[in-house]
Parts: sequence; structure tokens; C-alpha cells
Amino acid sequence: MPGAYDFWDKWKNRLSKWQLKNLAAIVLESGGVFNILISQVLHLTQPLFPMTNHHELVVLADLLEEPQDCQAFAKFLNEDNDR
Repeated sequence: MPGAYDFWDKWKNRLSKWQLKNLAAIVLESGGVFNILISQVLHLTQPLFPMTNHHELVVLADLLEEPQDCQAFAKFLNEDNDR
């Protein structure tokens, strides 16, 4: 089973396509309790999105519950901005 790191490029590309990459990085860096709330919403609403990859949503929800992982993913999203 792929872990969170396996989805990072996919998520980054999707956020860039939707022009939400910078906003996502800001939320991840400063979210705190808000990230946990988003995680719980993902867990609760996952059955409403049967066409999405269940494992991918679970991995994203788990990432949002870990502050270190949120910071690492935010840093990954900001890599292009640092250049």
C-alpha cells in the first residue's frame, strides 16, 4: 500500500492545477486544530465519494492529524516558491 509520500507529487500537481497550492501550504502550516477537523471531516464524508480512491483519502486524513507531516508537506508544496 502506498503511503503519504507516494501521493505528494499527485496532490501537489492537483493543487497547482486548481491554483490552491499556496493556500493549502498556508493551511497546513498554521492549521493546528483546524487540520484535525478537516481530517475528521474526510473520515466522515469518505463514503459520500465512492469514485475517489478510498486509500488516498485515508492517507490524507492521517497526514492532517500529524503536525510534523503537515509541516513537511507544506514545505514540499513551497519548494517551487523558494527557488
